[in-house]
Amino acid sequence: MILPVHNQGEHIAAIVTDYLAVLRRLSGRHELILVTNACTDGSVEVCRSLAAGHEPVQLIDLLEGGWGRAVKVGLERASGMCSATPTRLARQRRCSPSCSLTTRRISGSC
Repeated sequence: MILPVHNQGEHIAAIVTDYLAVLRRLSGRHELILVTNACTDGSVEVCRSLAAGHEPVQLIDLLEGGWGRAVKVGLERASGMCSATPTRLARQRRCSPSCSLTTRRISGSC
């Protein structure tokens, strides 16, 4: 899953914890790629700590801003069969209401 992060240092740890809880319930191997972009708060440090403490979490720190750029760079780094960005997995996978993702096929089948 690719998660663009921009100045969300105060609450990104709780968001990542919620996503990790949902991903653990799904079958297969998962990765959560946090892409910080042009952050001016403590987001990068919080995300770095999350990546160090949770095996599926990776961090990419971009100096340039932009949600689309963050998603593109995250997709380039993703190694799985499918990728997801936050928007609507709750309906697709019957996850908790706090989890919503849209999947995009990279290769193979989802």
